[in-house]
Amino acid sequence: MRSMLLAWNNTFQNVKRTTAAVAGISFSILLIFMQLGFLNGSKLASSGLYHYFSFDLVIVASKFLHLGAPVEFQKTRLMQATTVPGVKDVFVLNVAPGTWKDTHTGIRTYMRLLGIDPKPEFILDPEIVNGLPAIEKTNTVLIDRLSHKDYGDISVGRKAEIDGTEVTIGGQFKLGMVFFAEGWAVTSNSNYTRLTWRDPRSITYGLISVDNPKNIQTVKQELKKRLPSDVVVYDRDELIRREQKYFINVKPVGIVFKLGVLVSYLIGVVILFQILSTDISTRLKEYATLKALGFSNWYIYSIGVGQALLMASLSYVPALGFAAIVFKIVYKLSNLPMRLTPGLALFVLLLTLTMSGISSVIALQKVKKADPAELF
Repeated sequence: MRSMLLAWNNTFQNVKRTTAAVAGISFSILLIFMQLGFLNGSKLASSGLYHYFSFDLVIVASKFLHLGAPVEFQKTRLMQATTVPGVKDVFVLNVAPGTWKDTHTGIRTYMRLLGIDPKPEFILDPEIVNGLPAIEKTNTVLIDRLSHKDYGDISVGRKAEIDGTEVTIGGQFKLGMVFFAEGWAVTSNSNYTRLTWRDPRSITYGLISVDNPKNIQTVKQELKKRLPSDVVVYDRDELIRREQKYFINVKPVGIVFKLGVLVSYLIGVVILFQILSTDISTRLKEYATLKALGFSNWYIYSIGVGQALLMASLSYVPALGFAAIVFKIVYKLSNLPMRLTPGLALFVLLLTLTMSGISSVIALQKVKKADPAELF
């Protein structure tokens, strides 16, 4: 307790210096929050589409890598799946890149077009379910209301073009950010093949529901046995993890965010080390006096560790507050799903505490120079 009291007094002896130090450390912690926020937001955005559908298993082409580069396989594979015991129903989900043209401005924008079956039990979004009758009409689509402003006026009833074919907006839904296009449109699979000129015998995803959730893995193994090697079968969680892992570990964006976390952390360590090192250098005689009075090195070290923990804790609080504000601003401007969850806040707190520990261990090496003999 006495060492913590000394650490407190040392920390607040010079309020201006402490305030400046806390500001610098807070900025580095805020950078950590931002990089982790972008990283987690990117993970959610990369697999966000899958959360709009209810399914237990999915069939994809064996060459499938991620949502941004869909690979088609023969629809007969999905039909074969219906003969496997335990399979309740199947659903065709098609995804293709396309170009959206606002006929009023002439601006062309990259998009992703989804083709779906009229089966509400597979669709989790109520707006898409309500729009199923509309997209059964020829060349009618639902448009993501969070699409880029270059899409122009996306009011219901407006006309636009997808890859040169005129379409009518029959409704809206809300999906949000996508890294490989500026927005989404949803239509029936019959319209999808007409708009994309794709072969209706080829599909992108085959979603499967099973009779009993307890038998998902059993059905999955049976599908793997019966289906040819040109397709693979994943369960829902496996597909989502695979998508997120690919985006975060392979794509440059995820790698950059990870490096950003490391750099921000090292900046915090350096700032805190410089502050502690300077403070210890000015107090070497005081530490030498404590040694002369019989206090152990561990007691003196605990003072420095206490100072580091105090500064780190004081810096974490404003960084947390600013992070909450910045997360909301980023979401409003970009629709990137950045969420300041309790888990994220706790993880950054642990990083902050380790930051203070590393900095104090390095800086306290100077305490060894505090020689009581130099006092006389």
